[in-house]
Amino acid sequence: MTAAEFSGGGASLTAVDAATVTNATLTTALTVNTGTLTLTADAGNDSVLTIGGGAVSVSGSNSGDDTDAETGDSATDFFDAGTIEHEWGGLQANVSAYTGLIGITEADTTVEVDALSELLTAMDDVTAFITDDDMPAASADPDIDAAGEIGRDTDGANETGDSSLRGYDGAAQFLYSRKLKTLNFTLISPDIIDAADLIPIWHNTTGMTFTITEVKAWSDDDDVNLEVEELTDMTDFTARTLCDTVVIETDGTGVYYDAGHAASAHSAIEHDHSIAIDFDITDTPDYVHMSITGWFNSDVD
Repeated sequence: MTAAEFSGGGASLTAVDAATVTNATLTTALTVNTGTLTLTADAGNDSVLTIGGGAVSVSGSNSGDDTDAETGDSATDFFDAGTIEHEWGGLQANVSAYTGLIGITEADTTVEVDALSELLTAMDDVTAFITDDDMPAASADPDIDAAGEIGRDTDGANETGDSSLRGYDGAAQFLYSRKLKTLNFTLISPDIIDAADLIPIWHNTTGMTFTITEVKAWSDDDDVNLEVEELTDMTDFTARTLCDTVVIETDGTGVYYDAGHAASAHSAIEHDHSIAIDFDITDTPDYVHMSITGWFNSDVD
């Protein structure tokens, strides 16, 4: 021990002279009552400070007491240099101003996702998205021009009350499906049919109710009268409900016709019911051609 003198005994030693101690081994407590205790390394930077068993504590008003992170603290508030690795899945960004979703890229970077293009980028490996590029908003003429696209036409092919889905195969727009369905049939010389007063033409086996929206008829003869009826019991054909009365009387060119109208009396043809024609055999046309248009109510269990 050089350039220093200690006095006292028992529980403490007190420095009474000089300011530097070298090569000292203290076997009792070191107490600094005033001033600053500075530990200076050897010039070769190979000094070792060894503290044996027991606790080491620092008290008083000093930065060593402030070990809690505060709002706004950064890593440099606690470390002078180096990199703090965040956990897998960590946000690694201030997301307080983000809107929408939060995405983490393969490069381990946090991104804000608040637009469709950003969602598609963030989920690039997902191929099951259907966007407005694939299925544009419904309109009266949703033209589509890329293979695989689907358009919803709100008036079908300019038919009031209709709606259809159209697709594109790379060359043409084609019909996937439409709301309105049409039953077409032709009766040849119906007046000579023995069962002319009851000619079943269609049986509903869809499980859905078919609602008639329009009836049209054509014939080669004037003033042809018939009735459209619903058969409500497939084991009893006397159980009938009148749907509409048709009179073919408008004179066209080489044809008489009924231009079309809604079912006047009854329009709902339930599942397992049939449509039949009750023909007035006093008329003698060579043919009667009819179309019955409607839609299926798919609101079923």
